[in-house]
Amino acid sequence: MERSVIAVCLAFCSVTGRAEPVIIEGGPRLSYEDGRGSQQMAPLWSALQAMGCPVSYEELMVASGNAFQFGWLPGAYDYAAIDLTPQDHFRTATEAIGARIEWRSHTYDAAAYATISASLDEGRPCLTWRGWTLGARVILGHDPDTWELYMRDFAKATPEYDTMEFSVPTAPPPLKRPPQEVLLLWCDPGAPLPELDLPLILERAVMYADWPLDNKLCGQHLFGLAAYDAWAETLRAGPDAAGTPTDVQITLYAVRTLVDSRQAAARFFQDYAAVHEAFPVAAEHYAAEVNRLRAVYTAFERGAPGDWMAMVKAMEAALEDPAGREEMAALIEAVKAEEVQAVDALREALADLGAP
Repeated sequence: MERSVIAVCLAFCSVTGRAEPVIIEGGPRLSYEDGRGSQQMAPLWSALQAMGCPVSYEELMVASGNAFQFGWLPGAYDYAAIDLTPQDHFRTATEAIGARIEWRSHTYDAAAYATISASLDEGRPCLTWRGWTLGARVILGHDPDTWELYMRDFAKATPEYDTMEFSVPTAPPPLKRPPQEVLLLWCDPGAPLPELDLPLILERAVMYADWPLDNKLCGQHLFGLAAYDAWAETLRAGPDAAGTPTDVQITLYAVRTLVDSRQAAARFFQDYAAVHEAFPVAAEHYAAEVNRLRAVYTAFERGAPGDWMAMVKAMEAALEDPAGREEMAALIEAVKAEEVQAVDALREALADLGAP
């Protein structure tokens, strides 16, 4: 796309007369290094914070259902922890807190860039992703002279902005795939947050745990409690066709995903402990689940606490041995036992608080 074509569209949208970049401040970062940071909810939360929305990260995680979901695809060499599509989580999260989202599709990139820059000029961040794995980025600024976007990538803890020129070969996915989708956020920073629909939240938590085995969402993925069983069985089956390092990488990703989500659930139900006596019970079991998940790290530090690469190498060595795989599988089954008790407590609360 020639810059002259882009400039015509930008001039039409009245966004090209700026000599300085437009950058929205106040978008805080959550990161994996902090033990926090859902690929979906952390960027959405950061964008909402930049717009003055006072919702907490835990409330957003729980309201969206992200705090309860976990999936696994058992197989010889093709399995992973996965998420639902961002549309589902974003829709439920923003509806719960009184905000809204808008997906806009464009057939050429000048229009997509004009939509992004116009939203940023109004003080409204946009979101984009790094492919299907949904590693989300918040677009917080643009430079009308260089066509650069200012973004933050939530896989990193550093506060600096990432910059990327908006053009056909380098625009971040899905913007370089036709039709070009732009996710816009809308909220009123002066409006009070609505009360969360606790029965709906409880229904969602129980649903994700009790996902039927014969209902394979996203192909053959297993969800809920069955996902824990499939994870343990995969470990006991021995190294996959790609080798032990692949098992280690996927296991660490799954642990990181679950630590973040269950920690959010634990904090949320502890904060709402006065609503129902089952809430602090559920919070206790979710917190115990987090501690057991962290034991996956500590059990394999092997005398090198805090050294990530040393721990990874120790895990690789341990998983070459059937006894090491059995140790890991037993940890996962202990994690599942805590999840079962947490969900049982929420099922009790749902029976009392749920709508007729």
